[in-house]
Amino acid sequence: GFASMSPSSLTFGAQQNSTTSPTQVVTVTNTGTNTLTFTGVGISAGASDFAQSNNCGAVAVNGTCTVNVTFTPSTAGSRPGTLTFTHNGGGLANVTLTGTGQAASATLSTPAFPATTVGSSSTATSTLTNTGIGSLSVTVPTAAVVTGTDFTFVSTTCGTSLAAGGTCSTTVRFS
Repeated sequence: GFASMSPSSLTFGAQQNSTTSPTQVVTVTNTGTNTLTFTGVGISAGASDFAQSNNCGAVAVNGTCTVNVTFTPSTAGSRPGTLTFTHNGGGLANVTLTGTGQAASATLSTPAFPATTVGSSSTATSTLTNTGIGSLSVTVPTAAVVTGTDFTFVSTTCGTSLAAGGTCSTTVRFS
């Protein structure tokens, strides 16, 4: 062969939708006896969830170039693609790309207020848990999000972002 690449496939695994994976690198080595000239390095049609950048132009004999690939899924499920090469040497195999998009997910517990006598009050806390694989954007709860004449906002531990597996809580008073 005129060129070899390592690795011949990239697996990105599960990635939260609309977030970009860490970069994976393909190294192409010119194993031929002439300069290898690339006229195109790209991603197959229909695989827009993958992006690449490269320094492949003219590669001298025994020289290398690298292609950096990232995965940003637009929807959940299997997202296949191919890294394609066009060059003067012919016979260069493509690199198979695979990844899985995963939707952001979270659970929210319902606050459980104890029986409360008229004229008194009690508090209850609702917990938000990020059950996804990436960071979750959160609209921070405030007094404005608590509705109903018998309920008032007390406090929250929620910020604007919640890490995977993280929890935060909001406490509400019932009077």
